Amino acid sequence: MKTEVLWKSGQGGYKSYRIPALAVTKKGTVLAFCEGRRAGAGDSGAIEILLRRSTDNGAHWSEQQVVWADGGNTCGNPAPVVDLQTGTIWLLLTWNRGDDKEPQIIAQTSKDTRRVFVTSSVDDGVTWATPKEITESVKLPEWTWYATGPGAGIQLGKTGRLVVACDHIEAKTKRYFSHVIYSDDHGASWKLGGTTPRDQVNECEVVERSDGSLLLNMRSYDPSSRARQVAVSKDGGLTWGEQRPDFSLIEPICQASVRRADSKTLLFSNPASREARKNLTVRVSSDDGKTWERRLTLHSGPSAYSDLAVLKRNTLACLYECGDKGAYETITLARFALKELTRTPTIFLAGDSTMAEKLPEKRPETGWGEGLRLLVDESKLRIENHAMNGRSTKSFLAEKRWEALIGRVRKGDWVLIQFGHNDQAKDKGERYTPPDDYKANLTRFVAEVRQKGGTPVLLTPVMRRRFDPKGEFFDTHGVYPDLVREVAAATKVLLIDHHRLSEKVLRELGAEPSRKLFLQLKPGENPNYPKGVEDNTHFNAEGAKVMAQLVWEVLSLAVT
Repeated sequence: MKTEVLWKSGQGGYKSYRIPALAVTKKGTVLAFCEGRRAGAGDSGAIEILLRRSTDNGAHWSEQQVVWADGGNTCGNPAPVVDLQTGTIWLLLTWNRGDDKEPQIIAQTSKDTRRVFVTSSVDDGVTWATPKEITESVKLPEWTWYATGPGAGIQLGKTGRLVVACDHIEAKTKRYFSHVIYSDDHGASWKLGGTTPRDQVNECEVVERSDGSLLLNMRSYDPSSRARQVAVSKDGGLTWGEQRPDFSLIEPICQASVRRADSKTLLFSNPASREARKNLTVRVSSDDGKTWERRLTLHSGPSAYSDLAVLKRNTLACLYECGDKGAYETITLARFALKELTRTPTIFLAGDSTMAEKLPEKRPETGWGEGLRLLVDESKLRIENHAMNGRSTKSFLAEKRWEALIGRVRKGDWVLIQFGHNDQAKDKGERYTPPDDYKANLTRFVAEVRQKGGTPVLLTPVMRRRFDPKGEFFDTHGVYPDLVREVAAATKVLLIDHHRLSEKVLRELGAEPSRKLFLQLKPGENPNYPKGVEDNTHFNAEGAKVMAQLVWEVLSLAVT
């Protein structure tokens, strides 16, 4: 990996440089954009769009040039997109008065509003056309705040459509969403595409997958996950389907970049941390973004926004904000090869709803597997959670979920296996697993993990919250916990007795205090459960963390 500082705050007439964007022209010229902020690091005031060019694959760079400046006003959010059919480079931008701040624009108390512009270059970025306003074409009247990108857009392979990811805030509700804009006439005109089905997302980038669908990767404000949100479009960005968290892409609530490297290989960069803007990391997916196995840390210290690009000669590039004491000291370019990204040992989770990851519409229900993510340093050990609601060993096998998991296990990985809640359900034939079959399934799981060079770990089922009218605790799992213990002893694998560990916690808390660990809500307390809920099996966020801690206290001694 080679790195070079392209901008350093306080130099070149600007107090701060922020918001990097990266593009590669049809001829192979590399274009690095950013905002030059004259007064400081804030998002308002005199801000200009700057550019540096490289004609030798990023080895040497031109002096910075100003693409757009408007006195004391704010010109920002560079979002370049290259038309590889015509060679034209389009640059989408936003503008607002320098004395209008974001909260005023959102509250509609500002002197003006947020506007959208586009400029273009037909000579590989040497000169640029006068920016043209396209606000009426891409921004609805009921929106206040608006941002393009930041970061590069894409051109679709079959149709040639240009697509740029954006975000906005609704005036009436103050809710924020991601959306895209597009051009089907090589940038001559721009139209508004689809908006995400749920809010609490904004800055985003879009990438085309191998099947032609689009994947939108978004900054998320959901505090329960601290993970990127993703959505898929099958109509070129006109509409977006299911929106969900990608729990493997953790974030501190910050911008990120996603880019396609080849047919099925995607790249992703962001500050890989839940706590702070630090640890700028590039990840790679070889299955269209379903999983992210390999990674390369570009800067372990303070770091923030980034943008990725694919250069010539099998070279990848990332332009990112970083520093020693603060994330906004420099904008640095890293060049590296795909082979430099290494695979991180993985902890695979196989189990039922008590372990599984939850979608936003199920919150505050939380699986303990999600709690485990908060305890593990995922720069050293990644977690891949295959647990699914309502599954038993029988149905996990029948639905080929185990087949999918075991196919991904490599030497040095760990596989945590916990079933039992649904195996004992005699009234549900697709789930019920007789005791002998249950033991056979667990034994099979252990053997197949070992065959792949992984380390299997068996967990007894986590305890349900059950107290009789006198406040005495009782168990409802029958013989299944003992069956797990028997298999663990026979196969000589690590056993985490989650059953007894969680029983101890519940007994010590007692009947009423133990409610605080479970999904227990009064009517009207949460919009996801308007009628309320009293669930003594599934956890809330606090309970998930407590149950995960019980697991990690044992597991950490083995994996570290």
